[in-house]
Amino acid sequence: MNYKNELKKKISADYERRVKQWMSSDPAQLVDAAETIAAARLIHDNLDDAITTQDAKFLLDLDDPLGYVTDRWISENGADNSHKEELQHCVWTVSYTHLRAPETLSDLV
Repeated sequence: MNYKNELKKKISADYERRVKQWMSSDPAQLVDAAETIAAARLIHDNLDDAITTQDAKFLLDLDDPLGYVTDRWISENGADNSHKEELQHCVWTVSYTHLRAPETLSDLV
């Protein structure tokens, strides 16, 4: 059995089911669920490349692998965690890029 392919099928089916639920939600519910939606999409789109066959085998034994990994991702990386260093780096990058960007076409010549 190809555990990674089986896990991908299971997660894709669950993700598609969740997308249908989200699409039937009202805008306020979507805003409230934005972090979960983003995390689930990230996991759906990237998990296959990030795990081993043994990881896939373990996750297949869970009743809701997408839910478990999504919840864990949010608990470790979500908005409620401190992202001070990442934000500082982001602001530094924006300010550095802005200060170095030419203001006009004549600045390029």
